[in-house]
Amino acid sequence: IPIVHPMLVDVNLPGSATFQVRVKNWSEQLREVTLASSGEGIETNLPSSNLQLPPGVEKIVDLSVALLKGTGVYRLSVKIEGPGFQAAEDITIAAVAERESLAYAFDYDRDGFDDVILENRDLRCFVSPRAGGRSFAFVRKETNDNAFDSVGGMRDNFTTRFEPADMQGLPDWTTEKWLGLYNRPYLFRIVSAFGKEAEVAFEYEAPDIYPKGIRLKRTLSLAGDQDMLVESTSITPHAKKKPQSFVFETSVPFRVFDHPNYNQWFAEGRPALDFEPGKNIDLPAGLRFIGTHNRTTGETLTAVLLTKPRAVQIVAEAHSALFRIVYPNFSGSNRTFTYTVGYSFARQMPSEP
Repeated sequence: IPIVHPMLVDVNLPGSATFQVRVKNWSEQLREVTLASSGEGIETNLPSSNLQLPPGVEKIVDLSVALLKGTGVYRLSVKIEGPGFQAAEDITIAAVAERESLAYAFDYDRDGFDDVILENRDLRCFVSPRAGGRSFAFVRKETNDNAFDSVGGMRDNFTTRFEPADMQGLPDWTTEKWLGLYNRPYLFRIVSAFGKEAEVAFEYEAPDIYPKGIRLKRTLSLAGDQDMLVESTSITPHAKKKPQSFVFETSVPFRVFDHPNYNQWFAEGRPALDFEPGKNIDLPAGLRFIGTHNRTTGETLTAVLLTKPRAVQIVAEAHSALFRIVYPNFSGSNRTFTYTVGYSFARQMPSEP
């Protein structure tokens, strides 16, 4: 029976992974099958085993996997073969030692393109380079709760005040509400795959961004001994015409259908308050942090604004809200401007960033 998503398994080192492999004979005849497992850098208690299964009988085989090379990504393949048939299931094991972190490419949604995953023992962040470097999941492993939603966090956008004369030569679909880089294919490379800090770099050249394009570079880093992911984004505008600025957006959920709100929002100097669907909230410039607090579980997402913003706004929809961070206008062309945000997903409200 194929699994919709590939299997991704956590192991805290030192430790091992244990699986139960269920094999059932659906036929009306006695079947003899061979069950085998293999992988590089691992040892299993089941390199090969022969099973005899009477009609309709299911057997459970315990499979233990020892990981031999420390923090890293291990690939395990489990194969079954019998007269006239064979099948295999591949399992990816992400193993992390204490105070270490890990970065790797993994096509989790099976769309044919690699996602990028950064994780330590407490946190895991999924980023889709082909979808404008957006993060669709920032989770605590303890509960598997997601701080972001399907719209995504870490969205890159720009603001420009267009006038009719500025529109000449631009595509017809260009509007004042620029669509940003949400579905652009970012390039990526893993700078540091494992160790005390894992790091991934992204890059994208956008020639169509008003007025003559921009170059974007981003790094994501996650230390093994912290609960904070740090994002640093550098923007180089190739020209400057009208006032224009970089806008950083993250979408967060706060309710499910007609159920009461489970997430509240908070900001520096503000207590936790309920989101109000359809209501926008303008917050003071220079804000140092903003986030969500789950009133049921206590889990708290905190976005620490390490670069001072020009404006901060909450845009609440029916079930989710957008944290919109607007930075100062670009002060020149072919200069690089860098913006840094830290993301914490913990069990306590912040007192200071």
